[in-house]
Amino acid sequence: MIAQSNATETIREVLAEAHAGRLIFPQVVQRMLAANVESYFVDLRSAQDTVYLNDDTMLTEPLHLDYGSIAQEFSKPGIVAAIRAAQRDEIRYPEFMRRAAAAGVVAYWALLTGKRVIYFGRLGDIHVEWFPGARPAAVSTTLSVEIRKPAQVAYDFLADPSTMPRWAIHNVRSIAPIDAATWKIETPRGSGRLIPHYAANGVLDHEFVDPQEGRWPVTARVVPLGAAASLYQITLVKPEGMPDELFWQGIPLVDEELQALKSCVEAL
Repeated sequence: MIAQSNATETIREVLAEAHAGRLIFPQVVQRMLAANVESYFVDLRSAQDTVYLNDDTMLTEPLHLDYGSIAQEFSKPGIVAAIRAAQRDEIRYPEFMRRAAAAGVVAYWALLTGKRVIYFGRLGDIHVEWFPGARPAAVSTTLSVEIRKPAQVAYDFLADPSTMPRWAIHNVRSIAPIDAATWKIETPRGSGRLIPHYAANGVLDHEFVDPQEGRWPVTARVVPLGAAASLYQITLVKPEGMPDELFWQGIPLVDEELQALKSCVEAL
């Protein structure tokens, strides 16, 4: 660690070199951490860098870059593409900032000790980018319901996506095939898609593309419980960008859908 008295000078040097395109992001992180920096906030609209140190002091510096006008709409694909190009060292900071502005980024917060960067749009849109290797394990849960019908009966029912409005009562209002591999779903949040990856031996894996929350990968199985009963089991993985609390709020609704599924199959 360098002495605190030298931190301001070091931070200004790092910012100047980054703005000139002479540093890649890992070098910025390494030198900032050595200068006792906890995080820094880049405001494109005010053209300022605000650097926060571990002792809760802060330093504000002007952002000496011409990145053009900031787009009105936030483009997550746009900012992700810029991040990936920077990670491959195809572009340096001046070009990264131009692409960020074009993607509607009004500010970003680099949380160095938190090992992530949060990008903000005008209307509250965000993208959280973890440092390589720092992403925590995915948030997921596994649910199941016992069905008093043979596994083949339960599988045949579930393998027909057209049955979903009968039991997925909170998430599927209607469903229709788009082609052999994709179904269009009308949900309370708008139009989504179901992409089945069904196979033999009770495999009912699928992807649910929600119009608001993104792509849900779902692992699902029908498991025999003797000759006359079966277990339907699903594992839900939280989409990236969905708040944890919103994910957990929806789980009781899925439990209700599983009970509706049980009633549908047992009535056959």
